[in-house]
Amino acid sequence: GRACGVRFNVLFKGGISWDDITELAARLADRHWHLQCLMDVTDIEDLAGRIASLPVPVVIDHMGHIDAALGPEAPGFQALLRVMDTGRVWVKLSAPYRLTRQDRPPFDDVTPLARALVAARPDRLVWGSDWPHPSIATPMPNDGDLMDLLPLWVPDGETRRRILVDNPEELYGFTSL
Repeated sequence: GRACGVRFNVLFKGGISWDDITELAARLADRHWHLQCLMDVTDIEDLAGRIASLPVPVVIDHMGHIDAALGPEAPGFQALLRVMDTGRVWVKLSAPYRLTRQDRPPFDDVTPLARALVAARPDRLVWGSDWPHPSIATPMPNDGDLMDLLPLWVPDGETRRRILVDNPEELYGFTSL
C-alpha cells in the first residue's frame, strides 16, 4: 500500500497546534494527501472556519469524538454536520465504544449520532473499526460486533455500500477489483 494522509491528534493536549496544522496541510496538498483529525468537536471553536481554510480533504475521526450523551443536537456536533456540507470534510464512523457510557454493543446512545451523520452526508462517510483499539479503558472490542452496528446505523444497503466501498475509493484512491 501507499500513504495517502496524515493523522493528527488535538484531543490530547500538548501536541500539534492549529498553526502547525495549517503549515502541515500546505505540505500535504502538494502530495494530494488528506488530513485526519482526532478531536472532540465540542472543544473546537470555529471548527468550520479552521477546517475550511485548509487546502486538503479533512477526515474527522470517531464521529467527532463527542460524548454520546450530548446527542446530535449538541452545538459541536451540529458544527460538524455543517462543515460536512463543504464537500471537503469526511467523517469516520468508528470507535463507538469511545463515545458511549455503555459497556457493550449496540451502544444505543451512539446510534442517533451515526444516523444524523448518515442523514446529513452519506457521501462523506467512511467506516473504520479503530483496530488495534489503542489506549482504551473498556474491554477489548470485538471487530465483528462493531461491524454488526453498521446495519443499525445505515439500514439502506446501497448507502452501506457507498460508505464501505465507493466513499473509500474516492477518499483514499482505492480501486475496485
